[in-house]
Amino acid sequence: MQYLTRGTIIENTYEIMEEIGSGGGGIIFKAKHLRLQTDVVVKKIKDEVREKVEIRQEADILKKLKHPYLPRVYDFIETQDGVYTVMDFISGESLDAAVKRHGKFSQKQVKKWAVQLGEALDYLHSQRPPIIHSDIKPANIMITNEGNVCLIDFNISLAMGGQMESAVGISAGFSPPEQYRDSEIYARITHNYTIRKSDHGEWEEKTKLLWEDIEEEKTELLLQAEDKTHTAINSDFSQYIQYFGQGIDTRSDIYSLGITFYYVLTGIEPPAEFDQRIPVTQMGVSVSEGCGIVLEKMMELSPADRYQNGGEFLQAVRNCHKLDSRYQAMHRKLTFLRIASLVSLAFGIVTVFIGLYKIRFDKNSNYYRTVHEAQEVMKLYDFEEADRQQMLENIDRDYTKMQELKDGGCFLDQ
Repeated sequence: MQYLTRGTIIENTYEIMEEIGSGGGGIIFKAKHLRLQTDVVVKKIKDEVREKVEIRQEADILKKLKHPYLPRVYDFIETQDGVYTVMDFISGESLDAAVKRHGKFSQKQVKKWAVQLGEALDYLHSQRPPIIHSDIKPANIMITNEGNVCLIDFNISLAMGGQMESAVGISAGFSPPEQYRDSEIYARITHNYTIRKSDHGEWEEKTKLLWEDIEEEKTELLLQAEDKTHTAINSDFSQYIQYFGQGIDTRSDIYSLGITFYYVLTGIEPPAEFDQRIPVTQMGVSVSEGCGIVLEKMMELSPADRYQNGGEFLQAVRNCHKLDSRYQAMHRKLTFLRIASLVSLAFGIVTVFIGLYKIRFDKNSNYYRTVHEAQEVMKLYDFEEADRQQMLENIDRDYTKMQELKDGGCFLDQ
């Protein structure tokens, strides 16, 4: 692959300024758009990767992406010298550099970034077909000047339906088991990672190896790796060897993102060997119970046990507080109180209805009792004879009064 030097101009538009990174998919350069006078990123796709994929189709898919936590892909160029993608230049600091400078970050800060990256993965995984980043790690996450994050360095060969049977590379410590082709590859990479780390004292981008590069390892390294493989198979190797070669999918991004958060929360680089990682809850860091549960689920060796895509993870991280035992105990208490309140309310309503019914019943009972008593009284007395006697008494009284008036000369003779 032809190397681009400072001052090289691609398609009379992009002037190479400096190399800023290298990965399994290609070499990344900072460049300047000569007409617009703006900084961009030019990624030269490695020839061995170029031969494996339908670059034009995938580049067209990537160019349509638009999300606040993803760089925009502006251009795709094919020349005799190579294949290039041009995208946003994100100014700021990589998450890897930030951890090495600052040390571990608080859960509050990491949760903010987790939500943002969850939104980005939800967007990518919701595309049809889903888009797999396949190389999530601290070095590929930028912290912008505003304090937000941006997921950068998309590999080519991402937009694929179904599972990818192979990947363009592996980042030791951050790639999931299914991204390793077989146990021999796993042994070689972990051995190589250990040697490089001990030689340089830190994790470097060079730990990322292409399948083709791996096949060209020296004979001495291969022999040492075979011994490591034999030892691993006889220990806890069976925990994850069953997942080798299964191919990556949306769940692979979840694993890599989980390991990235593990690194940011603890400030400690994850080991290349899967069975040597210590649970985050045992690392002496201030992490809530719910956050620890979400993180451990993300880093499950079995893809089936992880969150299945960015959408599931986003929902989980937004509601991780609900997984705390104290929250659940309080939730159960509140639920009990709500149920008790509803029961009390129902009992009160029933009591009121019973009271109203009793009042109405008593009122009706009194009414009918009074009517009955009146009827009984009426049976005891002859009211018609009483009325006749009263009438006769009235007539007799009136007649007597008239006689008295007549005797007194009050009437004139006619």
